[in-house]
Amino acid sequence: MGINTFKTHNSGRVLIETNSKEEVEALEKEIQAKCGGDLEINIHTPRKPRLISLKVLEDISTMTLST
Repeated sequence: MGINTFKTHNSGRVLIETNSKEEVEALEKEIQAKCGGDLEINIHTPRKPRLISLKVLEDISTMTLST
């Protein structure tokens, strides 16, 4: 399990970023096992998920996408 980012906020919150959803779930289970009900865990879900397309051909048109 790898943690990419660990940030503390003024409100007493901690932000932990990992590489995958599986690592987030494993970390959540481990924190729950060690800290019990002392900590509240909230897994962030993006409000507007994005789709990023890589290696798009230069000659693609909107007509090609709609059919």
